[in-house]
Amino acid sequence: YFFSRLMPLIFGFIAAYCSTLYLSKEEQGVFFLMLSFVSAQVIFEGGMYFQMQQKLATLVNIKDDLIEGYKNPKISALWFKSITFLILASLIYLIFTFFLARYMMSGLTFQVIFNLELFFFLISIRFVISGIEAMLEGSGYRVYVTRIKILYAFINGMALCILLIFDYGLNSLLISYFIAIAFLLFFHAINQGKTLIKLVINGIKNHNRFSWRDEMLSVQIRLGVSWIFGYFTHQSMVPILFYISGPVVAGQFGFLMSIVNAIKSLSSTFIAKESPLFGSYISSKNYYGLKLLLQNLLLRTLVLVTSLIMLSLIGLWVLSLLNPDIFSRLPSTMTIILILICIFFMQINLILANFVRAHNKEPFMLIGIIGGIITPLSIALASYISTNDIAIGLAIFITWISLGLIFPWIIAREYLNLLRTNID
Repeated sequence: YFFSRLMPLIFGFIAAYCSTLYLSKEEQGVFFLMLSFVSAQVIFEGGMYFQMQQKLATLVNIKDDLIEGYKNPKISALWFKSITFLILASLIYLIFTFFLARYMMSGLTFQVIFNLELFFFLISIRFVISGIEAMLEGSGYRVYVTRIKILYAFINGMALCILLIFDYGLNSLLISYFIAIAFLLFFHAINQGKTLIKLVINGIKNHNRFSWRDEMLSVQIRLGVSWIFGYFTHQSMVPILFYISGPVVAGQFGFLMSIVNAIKSLSSTFIAKESPLFGSYISSKNYYGLKLLLQNLLLRTLVLVTSLIMLSLIGLWVLSLLNPDIFSRLPSTMTIILILICIFFMQINLILANFVRAHNKEPFMLIGIIGGIITPLSIALASYISTNDIAIGLAIFITWISLGLIFPWIIAREYLNLLRTNID
C-alpha cells in the first residue's frame, strides 16, 4: 500500500526534472497547469469516495466475496446508484474545467487548448474509475486495488518520462495519461468486469432497495460543495498565477506544487488505509479502539510527512548537482520552506475530516467555502501587488494554517469530546 503511493512520488520527481530539461519555462507553466487539474481528483478521494467506501464497508462482510455480494439487493442497488452518481459528477467536473480553461487560456494556440480539453475528458474518465476502485476497497478488495494502483503509476510515470525525453513536449502528458487510462479499463474489465456488470444489472432491478437520497445525497452535496471550494483552496494557485503573472511564474509554483501534492499523496498512505476503520469502530461502539487508531494515525502521519519533506529537500539538492538551472524553475528557498510546512496542517485537517465524516456528518462545508474564497483572493492579491514570490508564499501560509488546522480543530472538538465521554 505504501509502495502504491511511493511510485507516483518517484516518477513525479523524475518527470518534474525532465520538464526542466526538455520544456521551455513557458511550456513548463502550461505543463503544470494541466497537472493542477489532475490534482483535483485527490480531493474527491478524500471526500465523496470516502463516504461510499464507508457505506459499503458496513454492508459487505469482508470475509465474503463480492462476486456473491451482487445477489444482495441493497449492495447492488448501492453500486448502481453510486456509479450513476460518479458519472454525473464527472460530467459536471468536465463542464466546469472546460469553461474555466477556455477563459484562462484564451491567448494560447488552438492546439494547446484542444489538447487540454482532451486531457480534461481523460481526467473525468479516471474520476469514475477511481470511484469504483474506492468502492472495491470498501468491499474488501484492498490488495487488488493496491496492485492496480502500482501498475497504473508505473505505466503512467514511465510513459510520461520517456515521451518527455523523446521531445513530445506538452503532448507527453496527454499521451501518457491516455495509455494509463486504457490500461486501467482493460485490467478492470478482465478481472472484475463480469462482477461489476452483474452488480449494475441487479442494482437496476432492485434500485428501490437502497435510497441514495435518504442515506447519501445530503452528505454528498455537502462534500461536493466542499470539494469545489477545496479545489480553489488547494489547487487554484497555478491557474491564478498563470492568468495574472504568466506561465513562467506559474511554472515555478507548479513545480513546487507537484512536490507538495506528491508528498501529500504519499503521506496520506496511513490515512487512506486506516480511515475506513473509523466507520467500523463507530458502528461497533469500540471507542477505545477508535481513540488508539486516531492517535496512532496522527503520529505515523506526522513522522512520515517530516521524513518526506527532508527527502524532498535532499532530492532537490541532488537534482541541482545534475542541472544547476533547476532552482531557476522554482520559487525562492524561503517560499519553498513555507509551502512545505503547510503540508503538516493539510494532513491534520484530512485526518480530522475523515474522523468526523465517519460519523456520516459533513460539518466542514462552511470552512471549505470560506477557504475557497479567501485563498484564491489572497493569492491573486499578493501576485498582483508584488512580484516577490515570498509574498505569495506568505499569503498561502497564513490562510492554510488558519483553514487547515485552527478551524478544523474547532469543528472536530465536539466529536473528540464525545469520544472522551464514551471512554470515560
